[in-house]
Amino acid sequence: MTKEAKLEQEETIEKKNISPSIEDLLEAKEWQLLFQQQFMTAHELSDVKKNHLPELEGAEYKVETEKLLKLKSILEKNPDDSEFREMIPEIKKLLPRQFDEMTGMIQHHEHEGYDPTEHTVNTLYELETDQLDEKDRIIARTAMIFHDVGKVKDPLKRLHPYWSAEIAKDFIKKMNFEPEAQDRILNHIRRHDALGDISREDGRNILSPNSVLSFFSNQTELEIHFQIVRADIKSIPKLSKYEEKIISSYNLLRQELQNDSDRKKPTNEANIDLPFEMVDRQEATDIISSIFEEYFYEAYLFKEIDITENQQERQNKFSSLSEEDKKTIEQFIIQESILNQEDMAFALKITGRETDEQYVDELEKKYSLELHNLRVAVYVFKNTYNTWWLKDNFPPNYQPSDAELTIIKSKVDSIAEAAKVLANFQVDATHATNEETFDVIDKSKALIKATEKTSTDGSQYEGNGVYTGILGGFDWWGNQSLDLFHMKLPLSEAIPIFINFNFPKAMANVLCEVLDIEKDLRDVAIPHGLQEYHQTEYNDVDISEWKLKILREILGTEVYLISDHNELPCVIADTDKDPILWGSICNVLRIRRFIPISSLLDYAIDGYEDKIDSEEPISSGPYFQEQEIKEWQDELIGKTLRIRGIKIEDIE
Repeated sequence: MTKEAKLEQEETIEKKNISPSIEDLLEAKEWQLLFQQQFMTAHELSDVKKNHLPELEGAEYKVETEKLLKLKSILEKNPDDSEFREMIPEIKKLLPRQFDEMTGMIQHHEHEGYDPTEHTVNTLYELETDQLDEKDRIIARTAMIFHDVGKVKDPLKRLHPYWSAEIAKDFIKKMNFEPEAQDRILNHIRRHDALGDISREDGRNILSPNSVLSFFSNQTELEIHFQIVRADIKSIPKLSKYEEKIISSYNLLRQELQNDSDRKKPTNEANIDLPFEMVDRQEATDIISSIFEEYFYEAYLFKEIDITENQQERQNKFSSLSEEDKKTIEQFIIQESILNQEDMAFALKITGRETDEQYVDELEKKYSLELHNLRVAVYVFKNTYNTWWLKDNFPPNYQPSDAELTIIKSKVDSIAEAAKVLANFQVDATHATNEETFDVIDKSKALIKATEKTSTDGSQYEGNGVYTGILGGFDWWGNQSLDLFHMKLPLSEAIPIFINFNFPKAMANVLCEVLDIEKDLRDVAIPHGLQEYHQTEYNDVDISEWKLKILREILGTEVYLISDHNELPCVIADTDKDPILWGSICNVLRIRRFIPISSLLDYAIDGYEDKIDSEEPISSGPYFQEQEIKEWQDELIGKTLRIRGIKIEDIE
């Protein structure tokens, strides 16, 4: 040991052996007295800094507590809403110091003109509680007062509801609420964005409807939550336009509770037998949120996450759970898999083993079950992660080096292998639609492909095709009261993918023009028409020779680069491989258009051979002209136009 290190060690030991002075002991006693008199909570006492003084900071705690007790006395008077609004100026004077700190804070552009403190006051004017009983009215008003106090840490983060609840714990305790009331208030603060989140229609929702119902599992709690959310958005002029969406979403959730039924339970699995008692969703959610609270608030994008690092972190956190809690989550995953619910994917991801097929093997062996949905989820996770890793690391028109090309080829090969496995599965799929188009679909028994023109709201879009929800995902759209069309979907015909990192939701883009669901609602859907991969977002992306080489190797056949009617590049190949294979590969390589030659022969042009390697664009064939070609006779659908996309108005 060096001389300097030895001296440092001796000084450290000497400091540890210093006895507290009389002044230190008297100061500690004053702090302890503040705690005993309930002017401070244990949490606040533990947070006292060395430079804090009882006569200064301690006195502030005392004043704050006295104000909070006055605030509680106002709330306990239980005035009606009209009288309560007259008391708001007095209430504002009693708010803790954090509200002074938030005065003048800049928020998101939707809140322009209002800082968090002004916004809080405005929400109290908008809050409607006359329909609630006296106890529930106090719960709603208290939660409303403190719902945004967490913005004192950062007004721009979606994590602020969690911070608000953490800060409000001390306030609620010092206001002498009963433990049950404390839990209810903090739950409403912590989850105050829930109903608004599921009402989003841009595909960026963090929560699922089931999650909201697990947070507010009876009519009373759901009603309180609704009134808090409604007041929250009504107080923000730029968000008040969404009030009708909030009302509609609330009505649908309320109907769920009234029906006391599981909205998403497939009819053929309603009476399943599990080798264990059904796991309560609230219990599972509480366990997950105890170690992964941030996932309920912060929306992470795939490009913001190092998947390998994040998976290891989740595995470590999951391992830290008690054996009983791990078993509960394990059984919850199995239960949601069999019930075809989207919470399966979320719970699976929490384990950190969402790309590990061995985990599925272990569960199947342990419980003597076949978990097809779970296995599908694992391979869809694999392809989703590989797809987004490649897209994020190699931007459009990037020319990779030889070393980089080796990495790309390895990732693409992994996607191809997973696609081949997924091609062997059929899954329960749904198509959600609103009242305007329900009758059309119900009459025709056909789902018509989406085109780029229908995806202008920023939602996830994986190219032209018929979109369906799989693995329980996407049977809920914001505020719309929807009807669901159920079917069995062969994944061989589609590109399946997860969106939303926090709460993964699975969808499948079926690569066809029309998806026939004419038979029994639980029967296999049949794709019709031209099968192609077509993504207009890639129109300006080069189809380099290295991409064609990878495609040749995977398909095991020659591929040709030609031009379509827009004089844009289009790849064709004589292949009988499943659409999930060539569609997934074209998607990740950003190949804007791919058409199998068999599809061209059936639905498009003759003489394509003459155009291969020709600079002349293919423009003479009827597929690339806006005219009717080969009849596809169907009594319900009638004649369809084999053009760039069939729209609902094309159905007779």
